[in-house]
Amino acid sequence: MQGGIPHGTQIGSYVIDSILGRGGMGVVYKAYHPRLARWAAIKVLPTFVDSPEAQTRFEREARAIAKLRHRHILSVFDYGEFNGQPYMVVEFMPSGSLLERMPKQPLNTVQAVSLLRPLAEALDYAHAQGILHRDVKPANVFLDAELQPVLADFGLAQMHDQESLTATGMVSGTPTHISPEQATGQPLSGATDQYALGIMAFQVLAAELPFQGADVMGLLYAHVNSPVPAVTERNPQLNPMVDLVVAKALAKKPGDRYPNCTEFVNQLEAAGAGRVDERTAPRPPAVPAGAVVEPAPTTVAPMQTPAAATPLAEPALPQRTRRRWPAALAGLAIVLLVTAALVSGLVKLPVLGVPAGSATPPQPTESASGPNRFVNTDPASPLRIGQGLTVSGQGLQSGRRAQAGFIQGGIEVHPISDLGLTVAADGSFSGSGIVPPELKPGTATLVACNFDAAGRPITASCIQRGVTLR
Repeated sequence: MQGGIPHGTQIGSYVIDSILGRGGMGVVYKAYHPRLARWAAIKVLPTFVDSPEAQTRFEREARAIAKLRHRHILSVFDYGEFNGQPYMVVEFMPSGSLLERMPKQPLNTVQAVSLLRPLAEALDYAHAQGILHRDVKPANVFLDAELQPVLADFGLAQMHDQESLTATGMVSGTPTHISPEQATGQPLSGATDQYALGIMAFQVLAAELPFQGADVMGLLYAHVNSPVPAVTERNPQLNPMVDLVVAKALAKKPGDRYPNCTEFVNQLEAAGAGRVDERTAPRPPAVPAGAVVEPAPTTVAPMQTPAAATPLAEPALPQRTRRRWPAALAGLAIVLLVTAALVSGLVKLPVLGVPAGSATPPQPTESASGPNRFVNTDPASPLRIGQGLTVSGQGLQSGRRAQAGFIQGGIEVHPISDLGLTVAADGSFSGSGIVPPELKPGTATLVACNFDAAGRPITASCIQRGVTLR
């Protein structure tokens, strides 16, 4: 076979069949073990790569995988040399890589979680063994005969107790999935792999990457400096809480991400299905400076390691003996919704301008050209940007500060100008102000929340309603 080891060549106990692929760190062959009647993949270091560092990295990958025994990590069968070139024998994945099968349309959260959970568990397991992957991406995820995901290619893997083979200041990883700390040469941790998994989550939920750049440097700059776009802008069918969960996994600071990869997927599953654990849910966005109440910190606080997760009910899925995808569904706890396009019917709550138990919202008491008096989701009666607004409703806690504002196009809250809500003893609230001029025509979310002493919204108190702006 031109440019590689010919068909029929024997390497150890395996007979070469064909080339599966080529990469900078090796050529991968499909091979057969006649006595075991088993197909395998053999990765051979290219003949032009003869530096001690490259061979050490290649051997390190083999040792790293051999140390890991997990149902969603590619197994290594053997390691040796052929004509002076190192090789390793690993499981053969007949269905190719995830990159080759990336969905063209956005997935829902159930589908995404079914794919991501096995990878999260595999990464957490590797981290517990002291190994970071550092190059998590669809090209390094393979699918077995039952289309189960298997994490592969630990070529950039680094033992926690070893020095990195990457020179100081050198960027390692793939630009589309690289973490801010990798891009800036900072210390790495399990949160680094979580970031890459978060990029993959965005990919499958939105059918596109979150960050774009004209070149490698543009991509690196975006990872380090650009805010995370809202997934729901690409896939409005998702529960809006998904935006916050993905944004937390893609936080610029590693300490602001989830404590582990599995917890990220747990929260993604909960957000998509409608239940969020208040102990571990990402904090809602703070009201910006200049609002009536004190703003919360602009960064999300690091989360504590959660207690054991509550078992989640699984739908009836085909079982397999070695690997399976949990595609569990969970319920919802209302938190501050963050999207410009609400999915109707997600939850039944008291809403702004509608007393609890009321079947229909009150109609505006003034003409369309006058001030907005009540929240109305009827597109024929939109709220007018820059004009007066009176907010009223039921359900907030008396004795605490309260604030109302709009969310549009992401996770930033736009407070209603000069509007601090007055809350009566029975929980009814009201206030007047101006619809913020910086908002754009279209759909938005109007929220009202109590705030704690530190100026953070109390998520359990938040009341929301989808509105139309003109």
